[in-house]
Amino acid sequence: MPRDLAETPIAAPRRPHLAPDFIKWFQEISIGDSRNVTARDAGDKQQPFNLKIPGGASSIVPGSHTNYDITHLQFLQADYLRGYNFGTTNIQPGRRVLATPMHDTTSFNLPSTVPNAPPGGTELMPDGSQATFIPAGRAVTWQLTGTNNNLSIVKERYWITFRPGEIRTCANCHGINDKDQMGRSGAPTNAPLALRQLLRYWKTNAITTYQVVVDQGAGSGNFGAGSILNFTANPPPSGKAFSQWIGAGVSSPSSSSTLFIMPGSNVVVTATYTNLPAPKISSVQLGNSNQLQVTVQGIAQQAYVVQSSIDLATWSNVVTNITDSNGMTFYSTVLDPALPKRFFRITFP
Repeated sequence: MPRDLAETPIAAPRRPHLAPDFIKWFQEISIGDSRNVTARDAGDKQQPFNLKIPGGASSIVPGSHTNYDITHLQFLQADYLRGYNFGTTNIQPGRRVLATPMHDTTSFNLPSTVPNAPPGGTELMPDGSQATFIPAGRAVTWQLTGTNNNLSIVKERYWITFRPGEIRTCANCHGINDKDQMGRSGAPTNAPLALRQLLRYWKTNAITTYQVVVDQGAGSGNFGAGSILNFTANPPPSGKAFSQWIGAGVSSPSSSSTLFIMPGSNVVVTATYTNLPAPKISSVQLGNSNQLQVTVQGIAQQAYVVQSSIDLATWSNVVTNITDSNGMTFYSTVLDPALPKRFFRITFP
């Protein structure tokens, strides 16, 4: 059950000191850390509370008949998905939030040694601790899973969002007000084995470099896993606009400049472009004093070039205009009857 606010004052969360270069690496990643997930408040009996890790820590009330073996803390992240996949094996992006096994930071976490580990799950250490790299700025929730086909045992009741670089620690799940379910006073104080192993794994993994190839953009090279890179797409060709990045791990796929977290493998990321619709001449009028007035409808804030020709073969630029917020622009010129006939057209720079 939630901590009794009237009984125990809540202290400010502990925020360990991090070196500046470590914080930079955590621009889009956080850490969740627990000391002993088997322990919980004595009054919290709404979910299973006789918990043990096979061969490790346990918090079993004497005389209990139902005990639960737990092996992983499985994290779920909120993804915007569709309810169908167009007949493919790929889940399509959409506008509905669904709980999906955590995948954004999988390559940075210590792999489980347990067969058939739950996706997005962190193996619990013998001392009951767990430590996990979690995507920042993304709603996540979690559950303790058991040995029987990863059955959900204890569920988190809320969605939680971690800030970039945040290390959120808890001594145990469902904080202890006075005593835990076994009558032990105070929260667990063991040095969490899981955190030490996770940091060793990250340090070792970061030393090995992998190749990233940025097709149609800048940022290619060899980098260690977890490096935060910046990719910039090449300027779009005439008549095209940047569409999106293709490749896993891109922070902002729809932005021509984006951050990218290097995975623990070689990867190719490609900038793609889409054709812009051709501008349309919405009106042509001949005003006073042989003033030719042309109104053009195009894309908002897009540059267009007015060109002229006397033979429809050779064209020369006359002026470049940028449309307003409604996609409109206006061009005016004086026609001299003494000069040869001229033709005009609107095109992209």
